[in-house]
Amino acid sequence: MNQSLVSVILLNYNSLKYLSGQSFLQKNMECLQKQTYPNLEIIAVDNASTDGSVEYIVANFPKVKLAKNERNLGFCGGNNRGIRESKGDYVLFLNQDVFLDPDYIERIIEFLENNPKAAGAMGKLLRYNLLKQENTNIIDSLGIVIFKNGRAIERGELEEDRGQYDQTAEVFGISGAASVFRRSALEDAKVGNEYFDEDFFMYKEDIDLSWRLRLLGWNLWCVPQAKAYHARTSGGTGKSGSYVAHFLDFIKNEKKKPAYVRGLSMKNQWLLLIKNLSPGQFFRWFPFILWRESQLLGVNLLFSPKTFLGYLKIFFSQLLSVWNKRRTMVLKKSVKYSEVIHWFN
Repeated sequence: MNQSLVSVILLNYNSLKYLSGQSFLQKNMECLQKQTYPNLEIIAVDNASTDGSVEYIVANFPKVKLAKNERNLGFCGGNNRGIRESKGDYVLFLNQDVFLDPDYIERIIEFLENNPKAAGAMGKLLRYNLLKQENTNIIDSLGIVIFKNGRAIERGELEEDRGQYDQTAEVFGISGAASVFRRSALEDAKVGNEYFDEDFFMYKEDIDLSWRLRLLGWNLWCVPQAKAYHARTSGGTGKSGSYVAHFLDFIKNEKKKPAYVRGLSMKNQWLLLIKNLSPGQFFRWFPFILWRESQLLGVNLLFSPKTFLGYLKIFFSQLLSVWNKRRTMVLKKSVKYSEVIHWFN
């Protein structure tokens, strides 16, 4: 029996950061070489790195297909190019700071082959401790949870893994850090020539793609038997509910983020809601949305007003483009908005 081809898209940007003398890139590649699933093509998409990582790939991993961008296209543009360069029946999007267990791909492909309505799946992502340079049992993500105020968080984030999420589960969305998607689902969700929305550049693009796939009638899953470790340098508070309920944690977390991260996240949040909410959802949930966004607005105005004003200008410049993409999806969607509402907490 022929095994389906899996295209691994490794997005690279200055990844020669060292872990005990070993780079992110080297560790990541070694994990891929140890995969028990044999039928892989690996495509490294480089976003105009300047640290010698392209030369490192050429010298040390000659079988890896290299796609070099002349400028940084972000997560969205870089991965979109990777999809266009790939040939697989399935596509794994892999962050350069994620390290897979040997059976990660095999376990997820086995699940997807047995569940044809699944657009994609991710495994259990645990944190990798950069200071101690070791795996931990602290959860990074087991899928995406979304709320009526538009906020989305990583399922289980920062909890100790005690096996409480060890059942395979359907989730609202899956993280772009280490998720496998069915190619036919990606083609279904494509708008124009874009799979990930390039107006987003990076941040929240995986929420947008997951939402679109749900409106097209696909489902998404977490397969926790597949494990990987994420050397994430920043993340959420790991707490749900209003920011006011854990205000100090919220402020501390936001201050740790670079200004451009806060700016992109804020802009993309607005684009996300404009693209995917129905008019009924927007008006019913407007008080919740307004309360959340006013808190984020306040933080951005307090810590980085120039950045906020810059991204506000970008937001307005992208409105027409995003609205046209929304119109395309309204025509394409195969389920009612009401069929997706139950995912909003």
